[in-house]
Order: sequence, then C-alpha cells, then structure tokens
Amino acid sequence: MPDVIEQFELKGKHQQVVEMPVGAAVITVGVQEGDVYLYAYCDPQAPKIKRHFLVVTNGEGLPEEPRHYIGTFFLPAISAKYLTRKSYVGHVFTDRKEYPL
Repeated sequence: MPDVIEQFELKGKHQQVVEMPVGAAVITVGVQEGDVYLYAYCDPQAPKIKRHFLVVTNGEGLPEEPRHYIGTFFLPAISAKYLTRKSYVGHVFTDRKEYPL
C-alpha cells in the first residue's frame, strides 16, 4: 500500500510511547479539537513498532541523550488533558529509534 498521512495522539504525559508502523516519518505536531497529535507519513499496513516521544515546556531541562525536534504546539487555557488553567506550550522531541512491541 502507498504511504498515507496518519495521526497519532499524544496523551499529555512528559515521556510517552506511541505505537506506529515501521518506517513512519513524523512530519509535524498539531492540535485538533483540544487534542495533540503527531502526523506521520507511513504505510498503515506495515508491522507496528514503538516510538518514544518527550513533551517539554518552556524552561524545562532536556535529557542529555540526543533528541530530534518534531515541533511546538499551543493549547488554550483550561485544558483538562494537560491539567492547567494557563495556556500551554509544548515542544515535542524523539530519539528517532524504533522499538519492538
């Protein structure tokens, strides 16, 4: 099957694992109806793997291991998912590795 653009939800945790098809190329991060998604082009029929992602806010330290910047997203004030009454800015990083399920 040819590659298509798929979305994968980020759940609001600092560090998290997302299940994706092998070889998925993450192209951006965005907000849709208050939820945060990664967008990647991939073959949806490919076997699934795990990818690690990190969401940090302004002023937070980054781990020392190499990280690849995906993008920045903005959420308006009072987002239940991120448990904040202020607007929220998140910066998404990945280690670019694929892990078996």
